[in-house]
Amino acid sequence: MSATAPNKKCMAGKAPAVAGKKHAGRPSEREKVDLSQVEAVASLGYTDVEIAGTLGVARSTLSRWKKDGQFQDTLKRGKLKADVKVIQALYNKAIGRRVVVKQTVKGPVEQVVQVDPDTTAIIFWLKNRRPDMYRDSQRIDGNVSITSKMSMADLRKSIKGMQDAIAGN
Repeated sequence: MSATAPNKKCMAGKAPAVAGKKHAGRPSEREKVDLSQVEAVASLGYTDVEIAGTLGVARSTLSRWKKDGQFQDTLKRGKLKADVKVIQALYNKAIGRRVVVKQTVKGPVEQVVQVDPDTTAIIFWLKNRRPDMYRDSQRIDGNVSITSKMSMADLRKSIKGMQDAIAGN
């Protein structure tokens, strides 16, 4: 057997490569998937597991398909639509705006109704949008510089006040 001859054991059962294809084998199910359906399902806020189930494939198959740029872009676009809906709903709840759809003779009409803002939505929004100003814990720098003249008694009193504040007393 020559060094350039293919190993018959390795080649057993493999079909020769088809011109224009990367590898031989059965065609990918990915090519049968309607990308508009993928975007629509992702825009409903489904997880990858739910999307895979809707498409009738395993989660691992969906992960493999996500390596295809066009498929991944479609999936991201759909998920972004769902995220935008949630952001709008949270914002409306935080500012006290509710959109009500009423049926009229001419068809459905949206009407904006003002309600009390939701405190929880406000807190969530501010903590995530402005964490520098609205976080649960504040970072306290341990370096203290004293620039004014203070008596030892006043200094001890000041330190005691800080310790009490830290301890929550």
